[in-house]
Amino acid sequence: MTVAELIVKVYGDDFMLLTKNLFIFCTALLLIAFSNNSWSNDRLAITYASFDSNGFNNFKSVVAFYKALGFKRISLVPTYYHEHLNEIIDKQTPSINTIKACLTYLIENEFKIVYKPHIDPVKYMSNYDIFSSDNASWRVNVGWRGFFDIDPLGSKQSYYDVVILPILKCLQEIYEQKKHTDQLAPVRLELGAELMNSMIRHGDNWHKVAQKTRNFIDSNKLGNFVKLSHNFTHHLEIEEDYLLRMNKAEKKWLRKYIESLDEVAVSQYMDLTIFASGKQASNNNPINSIAEAILFHQQRFRKLILGEHLKVKSFATIPVHIGEFGIGAGGLKHPNYWEGRKIDKAEQAIGFAGLLEFLKICTDLPNEKNLNATIWTVGPAYDIFGFSHPEGLNEPVVNQIRQFLRE
Repeated sequence: MTVAELIVKVYGDDFMLLTKNLFIFCTALLLIAFSNNSWSNDRLAITYASFDSNGFNNFKSVVAFYKALGFKRISLVPTYYHEHLNEIIDKQTPSINTIKACLTYLIENEFKIVYKPHIDPVKYMSNYDIFSSDNASWRVNVGWRGFFDIDPLGSKQSYYDVVILPILKCLQEIYEQKKHTDQLAPVRLELGAELMNSMIRHGDNWHKVAQKTRNFIDSNKLGNFVKLSHNFTHHLEIEEDYLLRMNKAEKKWLRKYIESLDEVAVSQYMDLTIFASGKQASNNNPINSIAEAILFHQQRFRKLILGEHLKVKSFATIPVHIGEFGIGAGGLKHPNYWEGRKIDKAEQAIGFAGLLEFLKICTDLPNEKNLNATIWTVGPAYDIFGFSHPEGLNEPVVNQIRQFLRE
């Protein structure tokens, strides 16, 4: 069979998919040709997300692209969907076999892994038409997963049964295959991501999810391979959005849940301009002022939110990672706004320079020296590598990151 015949057999008339895969492959080859394969900085992670069942099918070419850039840590984000009370849909999520193949390939290529499942409203599912749907629930058209009131143990298609238990079994199988090799860096398993209302209302059952997960890990001797975490939304740092809505019992369960984890992460979308002017400005150096703003939010989360408000026993020592970082349409002041105005790429570049400076500062801080930060790259506002949205490419940011990963 000729190369041309093979291409026709694989892709048929799907020209767009062929073009995308050729672009990924050729870009990876070019980057590999000019990259330094000794790069070992794993403080910065890159997001690899899927929104349909085919989303991880081309994982080898995507991983090659990220590896060539110099990344040693990847945040794998499969998306599940939520339509009815407490029920999770996985019919447009990559199969567990595909996820297993992707995870195994990442491990074999010496990546450190963050596994972070996302829950989205069904309006984002492929071919889902909210106007012809018979479902009139607010869940269909809600704007953000944090508004979902999911009880993680609340149905036969519960969050634990559909999202957590399959990945635990998958990781167990990988461990059995790889435990006698030197390829088993710990996987950080985010039990949840940004599920604000769910966490507020059902902290008791989230604690049970953590206990069930811990029991699975212990009974299968996975303790050195799987580390439990949770990626909290930055709204936990805004008292009126989160803590002031909780009664004493709800705060107790949130505390107990956090204490049952090995690590935590928080999506860092707080205001990065707080030290841009005034007495606390960093000698009019915008990069330093952003680094100090991130450090301020990091330490405030640890000391005030975890320590004083929730009274988490391990608040001073538990690893706190940046689960997501990006500069969207809201710029440095509102980084999480993903639409509404044109992206200021110069401002975006300053923001990322501040993040990289923050990571350098943290190497000298005992409580923060082991943290890592994940770049969110989904959507045109955040796709700084132009991977899926060429208009999002920000070459100065890409160059900053490649330089940082060399250090």
